Amino acid sequence: MEHVIVRYPKRRVVNLRGEETGYTNRVFRVRSGTHTFNLGEPRDYRPKWRRVNVTGTTPVSPMEVTFEEL
Repeated sequence: MEHVIVRYPKRRVVNLRGEETGYTNRVFRVRSGTHTFNLGEPRDYRPKWRRVNVTGTTPVSPMEVTFEEL
């Protein structure tokens, strides 16, 4: 398993493949490979989604995926 942290100034649900997977600013686990992340509704963030290849992570060194407020 790999480890990801999605950064956003507010607490939001993180969607992975259209399903709620975790929350922003907290580390969660995903399978190794390419994944598409978004923060669902309302779409008051950018970019609308991020697609990243998650590999080579650890709990103390997760992949960071960042979204910004509009």
